[in-house]
Amino acid sequence: MKTRRHFAFIFGWDGMIPPTADNVKAYFVSKELIDRGQRVTWTRYSHEDACRTTREGIAIKDLRPLALPKLHRLSFLARVFSFCLREKVNAVYLDCWFFTRSDVHLLLFFQAMMKAIGTRILYDARDPFPEYEIACGKLREGTFKARLYRVLSCMLYKQSDVILVTSNEFKKYLERVYAVRPSKVHAIYHGADVETFNLGSSGRRVREKFGLRDKLVVGLE
Repeated sequence: MKTRRHFAFIFGWDGMIPPTADNVKAYFVSKELIDRGQRVTWTRYSHEDACRTTREGIAIKDLRPLALPKLHRLSFLARVFSFCLREKVNAVYLDCWFFTRSDVHLLLFFQAMMKAIGTRILYDARDPFPEYEIACGKLREGTFKARLYRVLSCMLYKQSDVILVTSNEFKKYLERVYAVRPSKVHAIYHGADVETFNLGSSGRRVREKFGLRDKLVVGLE
């Protein structure tokens, strides 16, 4: 008989069903796991009293952290750890977007705790860090902080059992710069609803609505 495993997905405020643009990847991964007979729970950061419900086969557990400045993320992760230990979670999906870049030490601590109880880590990296901040001008190359974040990011990648990235170029970058084992890095490109974003549409109604009839329109997220 095939073993039914329990997967927990860790979100901030964006763990919504139906999914938003920020969590659509996690949504489809969850649905695939459910179709394969696995158990899936989304643990979400919530300011409301903790509650549990189920939507589209996905169990949702809202966790309310301590309302303390600079400690709310740590207390949220502590509650997630307690939940995973109690519910015997086999693997966790860690979404980097809820955490600020300076929270990388918290992610490392959380990873170590999960590994200690035998739980596997699937890390959705999305953007290279600290390279993204350096490219945007938020962090200066060559500074102590930039070098420190590179070391911490390397540890974060090494401790993850599976890493999701948004392109094969990002995958090759992790393999080349951080010496990450190729077999644990998987590229999943961003997608779009082809019915909503129809390349065959002229966009005439939108152009007329916003007075863009003769303008070049460029979309940037």
